[in-house]
Amino acid sequence: MPQVKFPKHFKGTNTPWLAYRVKRLKRLWSAGLSAGYIADELGLTRNSIIGKVTRLKLGDHKTKRDKRANAVDLLEKRFGHLVVIARVPNDSHGTRWTARCDCGTLTTVRGSNLHAGRTSSCGCRRG
Repeated sequence: MPQVKFPKHFKGTNTPWLAYRVKRLKRLWSAGLSAGYIADELGLTRNSIIGKVTRLKLGDHKTKRDKRANAVDLLEKRFGHLVVIARVPNDSHGTRWTARCDCGTLTTVRGSNLHAGRTSSCGCRRG
């Protein structure tokens, strides 16, 4: 029987778990890549990846997107009118920092907002 080749973008429910896909899944999973990324690479759904990982008992892994493990130290760094002076406990959206504005006000901001340039002052420079 000839082997059926599925296009990379095919995401059907009947897509078989061929040996090369299982081997690649194991390699990508052990590298710490997310289930969503692996699904895109293999042309499958995220749920099928998670199901196969569970059945293969590959276990949990730290993904590259683990916010708390990869937090960058922003102490003493300046972002616009803000200078970071302390780290505060994380919230559900990631790392938070206390910063002092040039006007003297203390404010708590997310690290991602500082990096992206969405927060550059305590609010005194709006308008």
